[in-house]
Amino acid sequence: MPRLIRRLVDVAGNDRASVAAFARSSQPRAGTADLAAITTRCLVVEGGADRGGPAEQVAAALPRCSRVVLKGFDHFAIPRDIGCVDSVLRFLDGD
Repeated sequence: MPRLIRRLVDVAGNDRASVAAFARSSQPRAGTADLAAITTRCLVVEGGADRGGPAEQVAAALPRCSRVVLKGFDHFAIPRDIGCVDSVLRFLDGD
């Protein structure tokens, strides 16, 4: 496991062996039909500079999804941004 990934796993309080086992597994990715079957409210928060994945397509596939784009942020900076925290709190409050 690369040093950066180990650090991220540790900072998040995750178990290294479990994360490594998951990364090596052949878990299928959720498809559009799988996402469309999720009926609960969802929030997708992405950074405008994030290259982590297809957030727009994921949000579009979720029937009750709100999407927030934090311009100029990448994948790892998002959780530290007050705009992210504010968006999540508003979502949880039902706004």
